[in-house]
Amino acid sequence: GEGSFGSIYRILNKNTKETFACKTLSKKRINDKKLIQKEISILQSLDHPNIVNLFEVFEDQRNIYLIMEECKGGSLEDRILSSAGKKLTERKVAEIMESIFQAINHIHAQGFCHGDLKHENILFARKDDDNSLKLIDFGLGKNTKDPSDKNNFVGSPHYVAPEILNGECNIKSDIWSAGVIMYSLLSGQMPFNGKDREEIYKEIQSGKVFYPPRCNVF
Repeated sequence: GEGSFGSIYRILNKNTKETFACKTLSKKRINDKKLIQKEISILQSLDHPNIVNLFEVFEDQRNIYLIMEECKGGSLEDRILSSAGKKLTERKVAEIMESIFQAINHIHAQGFCHGDLKHENILFARKDDDNSLKLIDFGLGKNTKDPSDKNNFVGSPHYVAPEILNGECNIKSDIWSAGVIMYSLLSGQMPFNGKDREEIYKEIQSGKVFYPPRCNVF
């Protein structure tokens, strides 16, 4: 996979034959190395079955390498797209959301917020196993116990909470984003929409959510 700051590779431990995911971050593309260090620190502080594991960190002159648990089941977004035409039941949504909320609860209990919850940042360790859900990508995470830790970045438009638009990221922001995910899983659409980013933000700040009389199930 490719991202703004680097690439993701599948790597092999020659001794154990185990495979892992290697998140390779290019130092040339990183404007503030402290953000990467913070992401590493957050991951090292977390230990939960619904959060991706970080095993080792390496660094050379060009890149920073994060050796992480490999998730072979694709993202929540992938599963939604592949389930087109099939019914996603309320029970199944409840099971998925339970795992998400348990992971969020652990993150908050350790004094952090994720800051960028969305379908793409929710992976599954195994195919055809909805119980292997893993939260990933803590690049926009924040230490809620440190007043000096300011998050000036806004995540994905459809999921962002009103307080983030006002420059404040906290644990309530994650709950909002989780609510957006749950709404979309149940209805087949996003709660806030617009023709561009500014219009979406205006809808979010208005707080007006449309509840269709009949849900469009996947």
